[in-house]
Amino acid sequence: MKSTEDVRLPLSTVCHCNSCRETTGQLAAFGVAFEKAHLELSFVTKTEAKSDAPPLEKDRQWVAAATLLQDEKLLEERCVSFYDSSVRRRKIFCPRCGVSIGHTTDTRSIPAEWGWPEAMAVMTPTIDREFLASDWWVPERATWTACGIPWVRNQARSGLGGLIEHPLAFRDKVMGDDIGADLELLKILGESIDISIFR
Repeated sequence: MKSTEDVRLPLSTVCHCNSCRETTGQLAAFGVAFEKAHLELSFVTKTEAKSDAPPLEKDRQWVAAATLLQDEKLLEERCVSFYDSSVRRRKIFCPRCGVSIGHTTDTRSIPAEWGWPEAMAVMTPTIDREFLASDWWVPERATWTACGIPWVRNQARSGLGGLIEHPLAFRDKVMGDDIGADLELLKILGESIDISIFR
């Protein structure tokens, strides 16, 4: 099937390319492509990183991605690192925890007839959970499927197809079982629990 529609950004996707797979450590990567001109980023400063408490939302500094990613002084002050995985792709990650934040692609490496803007792909798992619960983040497309691992591509297209679901790590419990006592134990152990259970 060929798509002739004009695809607009932001665009939420499941990407099957080798670069995204290797960057995220996942079999397929969930991400959202934004035009840099329409994306703002907020990275913790190195001073804030030394504190035990993250900055309050009102104190965070948001900077246009197009500006921040080219301003060496701003970048030097923030907890963000880069890895040029190829001449055309720059991966962005957190040096404190190692999480993959996203990547940029040099538009000179993309055919001009594609009309691709200066963009940044943000890895969806780095987005706060309260925002991810919105349907806005549900992937609209699967990209680089020609590179995909066949069974992963099939699951991304067709769903999990009847896999047994375990609400926690315990294999003796399945969805629908009472896990109240288990949740209390996890809280006592200091685990951060923010779960959604669907029936």
